[in-house]
Amino acid sequence: MKKFLIIIIFTIFFLSTNSKAQENKEEFYLKNIEQLTYEGEKSGEAYFSADGKKIIFQSVRGNNPHYQIYTMDIDGKNQKMVSTGKGKTTCAFFSPKSRKIIYSSSHLDESTSQPNEKKESKYSWDFEKSMDIFEANIDGSNLKRLTFTEGYDAEGTYSNDGKYIVFTSQRDNDLEIYIMNSDGTNQKRLTYYKGYDGGAFFSPDDKKIVFRRFDDKGNSQIFLIDRDGKNEKQLTNMQGVNWCPAFHPSGKYIIFSSNFHDKKNFDLFLMDIEGNNIKQLTFNKASDILPYFSPDGKKLMWTSTRNNNKSQIFIADFNTNILNDYSNYSKNIFEHVKYLSSDELEGRRAGTESCNKAASYIFEQFKRNGIKNVKYQNFEVTTNIELGNNNYLKINDKELEINKDFIPLNFSDNNEVESNLVFVGYGISAEEYKYDDYKDIDVKDKIVLILRHEPGEKDEKSIFNGNKPTQYSEIRYKIFNAKKHGAKGIILINGSIYDDNEDELIKLKNSNTSGNLGIPVIQVKNNIFNEIFNLKEIQENIDKNYIPNSFDLKVNVNLKTDLIRKNSLTKNVIAFIEGKDKNLKNEIILIGAHYDHLGYGGDESLDTLKDVVHNGADDNASGVSALIELSNKISKLNTKRSVAFIAFSAEELGLIGSSYFINHPIFENKKIISMINMDMIGRLEQNKLHIGGYKTAKEFEKIINNVNKKYNFKLSLSADGYGPSDHMSFYSKDIPVLFFFTGVHLDYHKSTDDYNKINFGGIQKITNFVYDIIKDIDNLKHKPTFVKLAPSKRITINSGKSNSVYLGTIPDYSSMDSNIGVLISGVREDSPAEKGGIKAGDIIIEFNSIKINNIYDYTYALRDKKPGEKVKIKVKRDNQIIELEVKLGKK
Repeated sequence: MKKFLIIIIFTIFFLSTNSKAQENKEEFYLKNIEQLTYEGEKSGEAYFSADGKKIIFQSVRGNNPHYQIYTMDIDGKNQKMVSTGKGKTTCAFFSPKSRKIIYSSSHLDESTSQPNEKKESKYSWDFEKSMDIFEANIDGSNLKRLTFTEGYDAEGTYSNDGKYIVFTSQRDNDLEIYIMNSDGTNQKRLTYYKGYDGGAFFSPDDKKIVFRRFDDKGNSQIFLIDRDGKNEKQLTNMQGVNWCPAFHPSGKYIIFSSNFHDKKNFDLFLMDIEGNNIKQLTFNKASDILPYFSPDGKKLMWTSTRNNNKSQIFIADFNTNILNDYSNYSKNIFEHVKYLSSDELEGRRAGTESCNKAASYIFEQFKRNGIKNVKYQNFEVTTNIELGNNNYLKINDKELEINKDFIPLNFSDNNEVESNLVFVGYGISAEEYKYDDYKDIDVKDKIVLILRHEPGEKDEKSIFNGNKPTQYSEIRYKIFNAKKHGAKGIILINGSIYDDNEDELIKLKNSNTSGNLGIPVIQVKNNIFNEIFNLKEIQENIDKNYIPNSFDLKVNVNLKTDLIRKNSLTKNVIAFIEGKDKNLKNEIILIGAHYDHLGYGGDESLDTLKDVVHNGADDNASGVSALIELSNKISKLNTKRSVAFIAFSAEELGLIGSSYFINHPIFENKKIISMINMDMIGRLEQNKLHIGGYKTAKEFEKIINNVNKKYNFKLSLSADGYGPSDHMSFYSKDIPVLFFFTGVHLDYHKSTDDYNKINFGGIQKITNFVYDIIKDIDNLKHKPTFVKLAPSKRITINSGKSNSVYLGTIPDYSSMDSNIGVLISGVREDSPAEKGGIKAGDIIIEFNSIKINNIYDYTYALRDKKPGEKVKIKVKRDNQIIELEVKLGKK
């Protein structure tokens, strides 16, 4: 899904996934949460007896400074200590018949009864050399030692048939997994990897063992091995600490605790035994760890700090219905998502060979599903930007060196200019802050020198926005503002305050925002200007007093910029099934999903890691998998109307693939009557599904409601067809649309959007839902009746002001890199743009006497205005220049 330069404020559903709805998620998975322990400094690591009536756990209580072992009833009553009360104890477990218990203890070494020295490590255990595993009756009597080797022996759990105990030992100078008979005989080592292997549990059939492994950096992953130590398999591959794994009683799922999503917090997660379909169960700001299911799988018990930040034991009813998400889905859906989001495809960035490989895969899948009419639609996208041979900069008589002293920026125009150099501070004109670097200084036809950042950027008391930068710190704003004031060339410098003693040049690289801004822009090292004037002193005074200090440097500058923008082919993949009704086959139901993503991230990434593969499992391998599955189902349906399936490329670059298709139709004498778009449908939670465009045709609402009687989705609906995905290209051409979407999440536009977090059962359910909707549309006696609507949530400029302006135009993002204006693909009903006379197909070329070259100029022109202002807008329409007056609205 495209993260627009112009922010899409889409729907309440879209926004709530990270706010109020997030807070209520836990109640869906865990009902009747109850705290079982209150006594002592801390309690935890609790496990059920085989009959589910008793609980064994460890707790620090009374005057004892260390954990001792206790038992209690399932309701928390009748708590009593069953260990010796001496030394350190941990890791207790019931035997299968609940007649015996095992736990680890150092009570034979009296010195271990003393208080610990304070440890600094965040994740640390006491690996006492005198710790051994002991067996006792359920009341603690008849204590028997099972391990006798020197070194830490602990973390023991019984097999379900009671024949074996799996445990962790340090006897061979590394913490490894061992197995022994339940009487302590025949002890064997199972793992041989350097690191801390522990926390092992048998699968319900006793054939597998799950455990976690810590590396030397304190990170851990979850592994599965056979009982004999063979066939070791890593299940998780996520950052941070993934630990405390335990089986669900069915043996099909594993529950564990992790902080991969939030390094400051642990939550509980569920996954299948392949390590896929990872589902978050707890959403509390406390640490939730050490989960364990009751024998019937209906209750979940875990250790949490959610009450007064003290570690205690909690229990809840587990919603077993969520296990349906792990079944009832086509293996093909799983394979499609897994392949398309694999590292092999390197993030499927449009214009790359990896993206073309994805296109070939989709093409072959359409063919395999029996569709004969499958083709590519090729078009070009900008994929690389390089330095040409003619970049030049001369200040007075000093010629500077490219890449050492200066560099042109991505969005620079190719041009040669010569002029005096004018210093304009931060290059900001901010009326609301009563600050203007251009006040009383003439820069028309001059080259301007501009500081990056903004005044007081690291000052909490800054007149701007404290230490949170505003839009005025953005480079593109500074460029637009310089153009607005008549500058013909721009030099940027880091400045002497915010560079942390590193004066680095911005690396030239291709991005979705590499468009030509219509003016030469270069960055120069600070030291070049330190020789001309006291840059640091002037910058410090501006930051201290918030008073601009702009002046002519009396310096002559000659600069020339030369950038080579390279285009590459990418392709839409189109499959077509002709309808069987001779009267209706010329009407097309179109089903779409984009298959491109972010490659190695780039400017669109929200990841903290740079230059890593962004696999885009949800965005949008999920939608493509459903598209392929639908093509298979519908190829056997014998529809009356024709059906087209399109996997769009370059959606992430600005809906370019769908815009290209709309403007270059390939279906002769046929008309698209509906467009169904699936984008990010892989994270279905709590059965909540968003559908956009349900009122773009009069018939849609009734169809959706009737079909949903079968599926019972908790629907979140938006009426109009606007939104940050390919359906908007069709809605702007008066085509009814439906948009299916399961919401944003913490992995959106990050390298962590991987297939193991996808709800495959959810994709299958949505696929079947869409299939039934398509059948109902096909069975209509007449084509869906298009309805033009005002957007439920408007597309606005994120200006950082409370009274952001609203115009109501829909730019054509396939033309975002043009240098001839902004093509308007649509105008919202009853908007200021419509009232002012702007029409679809117009090219905006001027805004209040400011030349508009591209979408960036247009964005910043709007940012500079207030609701209620009247502006003059020039548009090019049918080769005529028309001037219009528009009164801006308020969002």
